[in-house]
Amino acid sequence: MGMDAHLLRVRNIHQPENENFWDNVVDLRDPEAWENDDYTSPAVLWYGRKFWDLHEYMFPTTKYECGEYVEVTKDMLEKMLDFAARHIDYFGSFNRVPELCQALYEYDNARARGWIYVYEADW
Repeated sequence: MGMDAHLLRVRNIHQPENENFWDNVVDLRDPEAWENDDYTSPAVLWYGRKFWDLHEYMFPTTKYECGEYVEVTKDMLEKMLDFAARHIDYFGSFNRVPELCQALYEYDNARARGWIYVYEADW
């Protein structure tokens, strides 16, 4: 079964439910994109395709609904990074690690500016 997961930067956990949300999202998956980021728009920080192992590692006992938004704490983000750094993803590489490193590096700055990180997976 397919799965698309995103780590997003949003103002509140319900923001992605707005119909125009994806029209205003900045793609920050490339670390160089952060150089021009002014923290004024919601953003995609990480994308994982068919990374079921990570999903099950993050939520071993809690079952979230498809498409549910889960607020990500700094500890959870560190857990995601640790797992991604030790396990090859669906693409047979560790190519998602830099995205998570950058998101973790920017976490405190984003929180200070009123943003939260949320995880969302569709399958």
